[in-house]
Order: sequence, then C-alpha cells, then structure tokens
Amino acid sequence: MIITCINQKGGVGKTTTADTIMSYLKTKNIPALAVDLDPQANLTTAFNANMSDAIMDAFSDNLDVDNLITHTDKGDIITSSNRLRDAGEVLSKTGREFKLKKILDKVREEKNYEYIVIDTPPSLDILTINALTATDKVVVVAQADVYSISGLDKLNEAIELVREYTNSNIKIDGILITRYNSRTNLSKNILQTFEDIARQIGTRVYSTPIRETIKIKEVQAQQGNIFELYPKENVTKDYLSFVHELL
Repeated sequence: MIITCINQKGGVGKTTTADTIMSYLKTKNIPALAVDLDPQANLTTAFNANMSDAIMDAFSDNLDVDNLITHTDKGDIITSSNRLRDAGEVLSKTGREFKLKKILDKVREEKNYEYIVIDTPPSLDILTINALTATDKVVVVAQADVYSISGLDKLNEAIELVREYTNSNIKIDGILITRYNSRTNLSKNILQTFEDIARQIGTRVYSTPIRETIKIKEVQAQQGNIFELYPKENVTKDYLSFVHELL
C-alpha cells in the first residue's frame, strides 16, 4: 500500500506524520519504505540520511533500485535531492505524471515492502501530482487553524482531477488535525468545521487530533522514534490512535 501525506501549506506536521507512520511500522517490524519528495528534505533529515541525486536519476530513466534506496537505523528511504527543485524541467514529457508510479512499481517488483509512505512538497506541483498518481491513500495533514481550512477546497479539486485523469483508485483516507488544543473554543470550532468539510468531500476527520506539545520538536532534534522515546506521552497515544485508524 502506498500512503501520501499532503498539504499545500508548510509547517502543519506533514513530515512529522510521515515520519511517525514509518516509526510505527519500524516498531512492528513491518517492511516499509519512505519517499522524500520535498526539496526541503526534512524527512531525509529525520532519518539522519544524506541527500542524493538518485531520485532525479530515476526520473531521468536511469533507475537502479539498490542505488535508489538508503538504509538507516529508522528504516529505508528514498532521500530528497537539491535537484528536486528543478523537477519540472526533467518531468516535462508526455506521461510525466506517471514517472514516480513507474519507479515505485519497479521497487515493489524487487523489494518486499508492505507500505510505502510519501512526503510531498507543500505545494500542488508536478512532484505532488506524481505522488497522488502513484498513491492508494491520501492523508491530508491540517493544522487546527483557519488558514488550513481555506486551502482544503483547492486541494480536493486537485485530487479530483488526479482521480479523473491519472489515478481512478485514489482515496482521501482522512484529514489529520495537528497542533490541537482541546482547552480552546477556537480549536473545537475549527475541528467541527473540518468535520463538516470532510463530509462534503466524502472523507472523514481522524477521530483523535494530534495535541500540541514540545515533545514533537524533541523527537525531531533527536532524529528518534516517538514510540520508543516517549511511549507514555499523550501525543504518542494520539499518533498511535491515528495509525490504527489509517492502517
């Protein structure tokens, strides 16, 4: 199964969510591969891995699966590349939306990954369209604020176009609310708004929003696994509930 974490706005917890899904799969010894399509390379950093041009070589039809995958203590990853910023120039031919799908199809032929988890750029560019074309499930990661609400319609329109033209099986599995503060009426009202929007676009809001906490930054600083570092923290329980719903 291929899962894509997406939002066209940065700083909402998209990369943290992809990293956390991978961390959970690692603790369960489930074979999984992370894919960092974001030129900012935050997921690559979370895996304590080095950037590589292998993904761009693969986009240019020079695919070597073993060279493409980096093995780390946190799991396997296709790392980001500085050259991803120029992906639009490389991905300029007919069928460019299917490049990543072809790469991942080849990876799955040669490797036994049960899950592939993709982190996308915070924009609806050709890299994100490639991820959506290749994916089975989409996780929309949204911060509990009004700015995240305003971008959902455009994001859903893009996914509907992908469903029509390049991936008829794509599914928005749900909307994950992050940086949630249950003590404020604002967060509660925004959560209700997200639930209303989710019904309109035929999806759901995951039942457990991810609470605001400094522990996330501490996990990032340690490049660690939240389920191992802070197993009893509320935020870990939140993410565990989300992963159980997703998988």
